[in-house]
Amino acid sequence: MLKNNKGITLVSLVITIIVLMILASIATSNGLSAVKNAKYYNAISELKVMQAEVNEMYEDYKNGNEDVLNNGKSLTESAKNEQAVQAYNLVNENKLNETDIGIISDYRYYGADYINNDLDIDGISQDFIINIKTRSVILLNGIEINGETYHALCEIEGEQYNVKYENEL
Repeated sequence: MLKNNKGITLVSLVITIIVLMILASIATSNGLSAVKNAKYYNAISELKVMQAEVNEMYEDYKNGNEDVLNNGKSLTESAKNEQAVQAYNLVNENKLNETDIGIISDYRYYGADYINNDLDIDGISQDFIINIKTRSVILLNGIEINGETYHALCEIEGEQYNVKYENEL
């Protein structure tokens, strides 16, 4: 009598499970990478939006409106003062000097809630410290990509920031 074996052998089942686990790990790895990249590019876009807003405030300041210097909270009033000083020092040490980014006492803290509600800019989820006089925007928490943490556009290769236009006579 012939035996009619129907079904899956244990070996084929184990091989199938191993292949599925490999595919799942690849998909998870790619998904995590995509999430990291999305956070990075979102932070860069928020930095650019804030840079544009600061450029507008700078124009107001240049035209005599010194009230824009009082937007946000002073760093001494902010609960995030220590974090702000640390972010400032990192940018100062890494890429710029005080003549480019200004002194820490001229910076103001801009929380995400203040930016969304008072400045009426939607979609900002990060906190910043900003110096209107030098048009400097520093991301409080920084963004990390490839093991490096960035706090300002000036630290990111290929990004434009604070372009100065001078009238030639």
